[in-house]
Amino acid sequence: MSLRHYVIAWLLILPTWGVVFACMDLYRRRRNFTHLRETVDIIKGSSVVLFILLDIMFLLHDIIVSRFVAVSFLVC
Repeated sequence: MSLRHYVIAWLLILPTWGVVFACMDLYRRRRNFTHLRETVDIIKGSSVVLFILLDIMFLLHDIIVSRFVAVSFLVC
């Protein structure tokens, strides 16, 4: 497995992350929400981005990323 796969995955995931978080309206002020609610929303958004990345990897067959890296991405 080469570093090229991870660089391509990273370049795909960064804009996707921004678009998904913007669509889920996570960049607005949340004065009336609890920290738990905001944390749950961020976890939901990150999960959606992870599933999109896994779909892209499945469709392209050219990007290979280990399960450890995918789970680490979700945790981060």
